[in-house]
Amino acid sequence: MKTAPSRESEPGAPVPRWLERPREYVHLRKASLRRVGLALLALLALAIAAHPLWLTALARFLVVDEPPRPADAILVLGGGSGEREEWGAALYLQGYAPLVIASGEPPYAPGERRSFAEISADYLAELGVAPSAILTMPETTSTHDEAVQSRELLRQRGGRALIVISDPFHMRRSAWTFRKAFRGEEVELTFVATPATWFRVERWWTRERDMLAVAQEYEKLVFYLLSGKLF
Repeated sequence: MKTAPSRESEPGAPVPRWLERPREYVHLRKASLRRVGLALLALLALAIAAHPLWLTALARFLVVDEPPRPADAILVLGGGSGEREEWGAALYLQGYAPLVIASGEPPYAPGERRSFAEISADYLAELGVAPSAILTMPETTSTHDEAVQSRELLRQRGGRALIVISDPFHMRRSAWTFRKAFRGEEVELTFVATPATWFRVERWWTRERDMLAVAQEYEKLVFYLLSGKLF
């Protein structure tokens, strides 16, 4: 009875000719891998050395700031620390629009039952906006909601131009969201960023508040992109 041949090469058996690699090939492969490794290290060193440039560019990309133009209403997006209302009131007092829209659901704060829209409306009135010129959208929970509800509000009033105000780092996502929501509408949108009293694109990674703003905004950009709210 014949024994089946072993699948393993016997110790010391010669390597089949078709598996042999010339010594020059081995040396060339090692040299190639060494060059690739050195190139990657050089790119890493360059990225580290140039980090102020590309990190600044990351923050600058988030900012959209257009010159204000006459409109039917000024929309102050919900949230922020009061600067959005201050800039919205300033544009109203300069005559850019006869109406100011305050937006936002109730904040997550113990004992606070009023919505951001109501708090914003009170502050706008303190800043000189006539109460009769203030409209509210107290049920909006996101930038997307604000875009959809303001579109419906302008439809009801026959508005043809809207100024949107928010913090600088929030404006890129706002602009993309509103432009999609208003697609097909004959409405001129203008996106005006608040003056940068605390947020600056330069060296934002060295300040905790700025770093959180940039990181959270990119997280929201990814979410809005994946959920189809941007394009």
